[in-house]
Amino acid sequence: SVSINISIHRVSLPFRSFPFRYIITIETGPEDDMGTDADAYVILKAGDEETEELSLYQFDDEFKPGLKQEIEVEAPDIGELTSIMIGHNGVLSEEGWYISNVAVTVPTTGARYTFPCERWLARDRGDRKLSVELKASTVQDFGALVPYLLNVVTADKERAGTEADVMVKVFGSKGSSEEIRLPSKGGTRFVRAMDVDLRVEVPDVGPLTRIRV
Repeated sequence: SVSINISIHRVSLPFRSFPFRYIITIETGPEDDMGTDADAYVILKAGDEETEELSLYQFDDEFKPGLKQEIEVEAPDIGELTSIMIGHNGVLSEEGWYISNVAVTVPTTGARYTFPCERWLARDRGDRKLSVELKASTVQDFGALVPYLLNVVTADKERAGTEADVMVKVFGSKGSSEEIRLPSKGGTRFVRAMDVDLRVEVPDVGPLTRIRV
């Protein structure tokens, strides 16, 4: 069993002291030699504003040929994206990476940006560069989600934490959300005596009436 307490409140935008969540979707080319296990990164840009290098580390540590893979990153809200810089540190021939397409989804604003690529990032192919700046070709509006800040506290007693997924459903005057899996903080699950703030985005359900954990 788990002993956990959750409090929740709606975040009023702008809320720049709390980072935005960005979902990076990368499509690697289909041929067998087009994937990479090098360390990859992305820099998001909005005019003169840009983020720092954001690691695209994932648990299997590999971008596989022919797959679309999603990585979630957090960064400050810098406004409407205009371009991204994507790259990696693989200098060996087998670490070359062919990227077909990159998309960036921002749940809080409801924007999804598409960045066509169709090129190698490799020392021995194409222009032999390991990074490239891509311009946004399309921007789709799929409907903004409402950000909520959840404070999660686990008890300071034996077996109070859990390695399992913790699901939350939010109810309001306009209806309810789907079940939401609470994100881990820095890769850490819900351990004993933990006090952490987490951010989730859900459709507008109106003023909150209750939550179910």
